[in-house]
Amino acid sequence: MILKTNDTETRFRFDAGKVKGFALDEATPEGLYAVGMGINTSDKDVVEHVCRSIGMDMDPALQTTASITVPQQFTQYWDPQAVDTLYTATLMDQIMGETIAGTWADTKYVLRWNEILGQASLYGDLTDEDLVGMSYNYDYRSVVRFQKALLPTALAEAQLAKARIPYRADLQRAIAELFNINQDEIGHFGWAPSIPSTEPTYGFLNEIGLAPYETLPQNAGGTSTQFEDKSWEEIQADFRYLIGILQTQLKGHFNPNTQRFKIVMSNAVAQTLNNTTQFGISIIKWLSDTYKNFDIIYDAKLDGANGGENVIYIFAEDIKGIRTFEQIIQQKMFLVGFEQRTHGKKELYSHATAGVICKRPLAVVRASGI
Repeated sequence: MILKTNDTETRFRFDAGKVKGFALDEATPEGLYAVGMGINTSDKDVVEHVCRSIGMDMDPALQTTASITVPQQFTQYWDPQAVDTLYTATLMDQIMGETIAGTWADTKYVLRWNEILGQASLYGDLTDEDLVGMSYNYDYRSVVRFQKALLPTALAEAQLAKARIPYRADLQRAIAELFNINQDEIGHFGWAPSIPSTEPTYGFLNEIGLAPYETLPQNAGGTSTQFEDKSWEEIQADFRYLIGILQTQLKGHFNPNTQRFKIVMSNAVAQTLNNTTQFGISIIKWLSDTYKNFDIIYDAKLDGANGGENVIYIFAEDIKGIRTFEQIIQQKMFLVGFEQRTHGKKELYSHATAGVICKRPLAVVRASGI
């Protein structure tokens, strides 16, 4: 039996579909750090810059690196709309949520596999007892960091202020949006480093632990596997076939009639699920009536995702409390440092992610050519 556990500390988990903005005036610095926002408190110049930005005196307790804490007022440094932007749920957030784990400085996300060795034996007063054993192996995902800077110049800020445009806040908001887009891209496709690496960053569509794509049966004419070329009965049979594979693979640990699962499929073929029988029953209605605990997500990034073929994923959300997929985020937005220039202050922000890891490969079935 193999159990999986994180060696990298998890700070916070957003469940799938639960990623959303929050009231910044009710947040604490510790709470912001837990959900992936923070500043480089190891650099006292950065702390001083933040203090000045929010009109706060530099407290003596903040003068030395060893004693730096994070005052409540530091939440004022972040633009509320930037926070809303940063926590606007992406498609990947809807599929698997977010796991905030590790720190911005981490090189790898570490997953430990604990394998139980041996099995229980019959008891006897004179029988030698068997000892249980454990084998430990590790799986790694590289952390990839990105950066973007803002520089609100004095003249631009002064001119835009006359039009009541919060220039610096808008720039911070723009960086949040870019990081959110970047996170979703890596969540889908991973990141291939320019220098060859044995530990790349994987995404939902290329996670190394996943089994190959299933090939669905062709239509009655033997001409196509695509949904648009199939009848209602043939599409229904495809869903029963794929969900049946999932149930068989998990050997009794998954019941699609009672346990939650997700269908993530190409957006290009979404309308085929509205095909109806002569009695007006669509595929999506049949699915909803048959399986009560599933969510369906149409994702354009699954259009042509396998050599130009549209794809579908069906997976159990978790098995025995272990999530099938996790999107690992070290830092959603992190103030690394600043630079005082003649015309204004340049601020450097960073985002760090380890992409997606599949912890339950047998809880996933995927097919190509739909």
